[in-house]
Amino acid sequence: LRRVAITPFSAVSSAFGSSLLDAGHLYYRRVDAPIGSSIAAQRVAEAFSAMRRDAERDMRGEGFAAAETRYELQLHVRHPGGAEIVIPLGAALPEGAGALARAADLARARFGAASNDELVLSSAGLLASAAVPHFSMTPTLRSDSAVATALKGARPVHLAAGEPARELPVYARERLAHGHELAGPAIVEADQTTLLVPADWRLRIDRFNNAMLHAL
Repeated sequence: LRRVAITPFSAVSSAFGSSLLDAGHLYYRRVDAPIGSSIAAQRVAEAFSAMRRDAERDMRGEGFAAAETRYELQLHVRHPGGAEIVIPLGAALPEGAGALARAADLARARFGAASNDELVLSSAGLLASAAVPHFSMTPTLRSDSAVATALKGARPVHLAAGEPARELPVYARERLAHGHELAGPAIVEADQTTLLVPADWRLRIDRFNNAMLHAL
């Protein structure tokens, strides 16, 4: 690992990551039938209908109308050797065994399987999703102040077992801005977290106020 990016929201990283995603639900139904067979086509049609009803109910519960919801049908195809892949079929329900046969051709090409290899449609999945407004990171201007303005003091720190403490500079994260750069070993303190910049590493603040750690 030679480079680490630490966002300004590192203490709430899971919630921050969720703000970059669309809303969605993924449903599965077992099929377990040869992919080119009529029974597979029947089971997929039944599965799609049931999953679509569940998806409309759940997405409506999250505040999304049917017109706002996107759908993608996914087929999980198993090779006789045991490997399994996912073939996406888009939003529409495949019409009968013909569409499944086309999916089988795609699966055979990806498996490198022979035409007489019996592929099994193990399950069908339906991904329902709707777009939501995403958080947008705003670029900041490069600071015209020296990085020393962020220095708040020093602290003795034991960096390794059996070694004496070393006096390390301590920087205030809220005072570090775009363009500031410092060398380790050093400590950067924020309200929600503390960063250790190791020896032979540098920390740089980019234009989106991310702390970028990189090894020398």
